[in-house]
Amino acid sequence: MYQEAGNANLIMLLNTALLPFVASLAIGYIASKWLKCGTYLGYLAGFFVGLSLIHSGFSLPPKQAIDYLSATIVIGLIGHLIELRETDKKYSIAIIYSLVALSFYWLLNPVLKHTGLSVSLLGVFICTLVSGVYLQLEKVSRRRLISNTPLVSVLPYVALMVIAAAAAPVVGIGGSLLLAQLLGAFAAAMFAYCLLAVGFKQKALSPFGAWLIYAGLMAQSHVLADISIGVVALSILTSLLIPLSLLTLKRPPSLKQALMLLARQAVVSAAVMAVSLYWVWPASSLY
Repeated sequence: MYQEAGNANLIMLLNTALLPFVASLAIGYIASKWLKCGTYLGYLAGFFVGLSLIHSGFSLPPKQAIDYLSATIVIGLIGHLIELRETDKKYSIAIIYSLVALSFYWLLNPVLKHTGLSVSLLGVFICTLVSGVYLQLEKVSRRRLISNTPLVSVLPYVALMVIAAAAAPVVGIGGSLLLAQLLGAFAAAMFAYCLLAVGFKQKALSPFGAWLIYAGLMAQSHVLADISIGVVALSILTSLLIPLSLLTLKRPPSLKQALMLLARQAVVSAAVMAVSLYWVWPASSLY
């Protein structure tokens, strides 16, 4: 019995952390040799590997709400390609926000449609609005602070990795081990991407795809796992820390300042995780 439990834990660790990390690293490294979006394709592919391994009922075309995370992955890649092509700003902004709304509609509607179309559309509107606030803040902070330090360029990605890793145990204990594992797979894929971006000294684009996946998982944790809106909101608010901190600086941050920002993000995320765990901890013993 103990051996079977040990094997199950090992498989869970492989599917949640190791395999998404390796897939993201390998695909990102190979694809970056030929494609400008290679490293982004890597982390998206790494998360897809985690999704297909963790979600035993995963199917294409999508049938369940979680299956639509595959569509979110594709939408994230389209968003990165639009930014790389530098198309007309007015059209690109309209396309980007249409993609955001479409992604959340697919993620939420399979569950919320049972409560009525108005509730479903309201959920999509709120998620799109919150995403717009984050993406605009991140965009302004990134434009104002152009730095040659690779770590500074990937700060938003590292922050999302830390936030997702902190949210995973909260979601797992609060109601959904599946979504918790997916948050872990996302964090692992992000870690691989950040290593590649820093190693290749790439200038990172907007974390459009990464944000869609993280925010989509948090939105689903509310509608599928009944994680309270307060816990979800706290996690989302921590994602604004890095963009807001960058806006307060008068010049591009040095490596030391970037490390301090990441340390602050880690401390705040840990504090939010502790408070959230207190909120979601079941009244009776987990065992």
